[in-house]
This record gives sequence, structure tokens and C-alpha cells, in this order.
Amino acid sequence: MNDKRFLGMKPTHFRSLGYVGSTGSDWRIIDYSISKLVSQNILYAAYHNPKTINEISDMVGAEISLIEDQIHFFEKHGFMDKISHDLYITNMLLHDFSKEVCEEKHKIYNQYAMMICDKYIQLLLQWIVDGGKGIGGIVPVRNLHEGTASSYMDTFMLSTSISSCDLAERMNAFPTDRGIYVPENDLNFLLWTMISFALNHKLFDVKQQDIIPDFCIKRYDGSEFNVFATVEKNMDLSYKRDLYQYSGPYTFGFDKKAYPFSVWIYNTYYDDRDIDWVQVLQKKFVYLYFYMTGKIDKTMANSFPFDSMLKHGLLCEKQPLSPNVIISKMTYEDIKNDLPNIPEELLGLNDEFAEKIYNLCKAEYPEHMIDLAHVFYQNHLASGEVITRVFEILLKNNVLKPLTDAQKMTVNMIMFLDECVYTRATV
Repeated sequence: MNDKRFLGMKPTHFRSLGYVGSTGSDWRIIDYSISKLVSQNILYAAYHNPKTINEISDMVGAEISLIEDQIHFFEKHGFMDKISHDLYITNMLLHDFSKEVCEEKHKIYNQYAMMICDKYIQLLLQWIVDGGKGIGGIVPVRNLHEGTASSYMDTFMLSTSISSCDLAERMNAFPTDRGIYVPENDLNFLLWTMISFALNHKLFDVKQQDIIPDFCIKRYDGSEFNVFATVEKNMDLSYKRDLYQYSGPYTFGFDKKAYPFSVWIYNTYYDDRDIDWVQVLQKKFVYLYFYMTGKIDKTMANSFPFDSMLKHGLLCEKQPLSPNVIISKMTYEDIKNDLPNIPEELLGLNDEFAEKIYNLCKAEYPEHMIDLAHVFYQNHLASGEVITRVFEILLKNNVLKPLTDAQKMTVNMIMFLDECVYTRATV
């Protein structure tokens, strides 16, 4: 949509900023720069059509000196291209949709999210209580939805012959021979996280992944990636857009000799994490690792690490202190491969869904972004647009229960250990 707003009077905001590809050493600097309002308005001003620095300055309502420095930064990092001696055009994918397109997309997303709920969620529930196919250890027992349950949970619980006592005994054996630790053995908390992890991986068509590198921009620091964002607009829609905001998935790790673990994170509307999670959470997980391995105890001298872990939800406040995050001794690949496969009838919808969304949206993109937009919608069935709607459907049908305040801090987050580091009896 090419509405020619005067950005200085009515500034443009981006939401759902994301990255595709391999980011480099300057990623945090870039992320910080793009998050600034003036940067977003510069990028939007030259998105649909090339503009001169003077034209961008007029549209943004900022001094030319400020605009010029920022444009040169974006040109250096590949987010703007200089196409003539004085014309610049933005080189990142912005979703700038009309109300009509947003409403139709919402209908399509809901349609396919319902198919996923019908065809896959019961398989995932069965896998959880069975403890995985062959590795074992995923056996939470609490919060089995007292009261009215949906058809998914009803059918599943009535068909299982495993008693709560059996499940508790199996879960308690985790520190020595089980694969996954779940805070307070809470099935609901585990299910939230495994839905996002499973759908993000199992709905992903690996064949389509081979296309992505051809469209990633080679940056000066050796990285190759694209950036995308949605342009925020004041529109009277039939649904609440905030419900479907997401970012990720993200994975961060460390020097494996010093800290043999990595963390997977998927951010959605349903969690309660600050936007600066990259800068904050990495160090907090190191504190958690130290506590789990017995390298630090809760003393006055160590009050800051423990206060930080409690503040960011990595430790339960109940005594004795125990981790408030799902922790896996199974590797990232082990869990991904062990998850139940998507039924063929559902997996076959990936290409159909991608083309349906792309054909609906392609007229909203400028010509120089059409090919990249087409690639963006490959594997879109595994995107947060669909996963957040799956959450919404399952909540309405009581398959998922609302999260507690403590769970909102660490839901859709998994800590993967490269070796068994547990020494705490509480873990």
C-alpha cells in the first residue's frame, strides 16, 4: 500500500522485526539501529520508490545531516542501495498491507491453524505422555485440565492407560536417566513450548530452505541474511493484531568447553519477556548453569546473580530454588527428530498455503521486492502467524490453559545441555 504520509507528522513504526540467514558480528548494532524510530522512517521513505537524501529528509522531518549519516550506515550494511549518484532505495522486506489484505490473511491463517489443531496436536500430546518415541523422560503430570476439556484432551486422556502415579514415578527419575526436566512437572507448560518447537520444525520443508541463501544479502562483515518487518498502521480490524505478534526462533550458545549448553527461544504475545532479551538473558543462563553445577550458592556474596535469575524468571521463587525453564539432556536434533511427524495430508499443504498467501499479498510489495517476498512465504505454514493462532484456538478449546505469571517469563524456551551437568537434588 503506497499511502504518501508525511512521516514527520505521522511517523511509521515497525513491528515483528525478524532475520533470515546467518547474521554476523555487527548484528546487535544493526538491530539497535533499525529499532530506532527515525531509522524506520528513513527505510520506509525510500521503500516503495527511490528517493534522494533531500526527499527523505523532507518526508521524515529530520535534519539532512542526521539523515545522511544514517543512510550511509544503511548503505554500508546493505539495507539501502544507491542506484544513481543521488537516489537511494531500501533493500529490506517490509510488509505494508491494506486493511482488506489483512482481513483476508487472517481468515486463511485461521483456516490452516485449525487444520493443524485437528491433525497434529493429539499426536503431540500422545508423544509427551509416552515420553518420546525412544529416548524417554517427558512425563509431566500436573494440570491435566480439571473440569471441561476439549475434544482433543478428552479423547487423549480417556485413551491412555498410564496412571498419574506411574507418570510421577517416571518423572522423578529424571536426574539420572531421563531426558527432559519440566518445572513442577506441568503438562500445560510443556505443551505450550513443544507446540511452538514442533510446529516450527516439523512444518518446515527442508527442500525450500535451499532457496533462501540465493536471496540473502552478502554483508561487508561476511554475514548473509535478510531482514523483514511489518509496518504498523492504525486500522479498524476485526481481530487484535497483538495476539499474533512473534519473533524468532532464536538460538544462542557459548564456548562449549566453558559452558556446554545452548538456548532456544520463541517470543510471542503470550510470554512476558522484555524486548532486550538478547543482551539480558544470555548472562542469566550462565548464572543458571553455575547454580545447576554447584559453582555458586545463594549467599550474600552471590545475591546479584540470584536476584537477576529470579527477576527474569529463570528460577522458581519457591524453596528450595529450582530452574523455572524446560531443560533437556536430549540434544536439539534428538528432540527435533523424535517429535511425531506431521501427517502427509497436512505436510502437503505447505506449498498450497505459501502460494495462497503470496498471491494475496504480492500486489502490496514494490517491484524490487517481489522475488524476495515470494521466497519469504515458502515454509510460511511454520511461521509465528500460524503458531500464534494455534495457541489461540487451543486456549479457546481448553486444550491449553492460561500461563501463570512465572511461566510467562520462560514459556517457549528450552535449555539444551551438551552433557549431564545436574548436581542439584531439586533438579
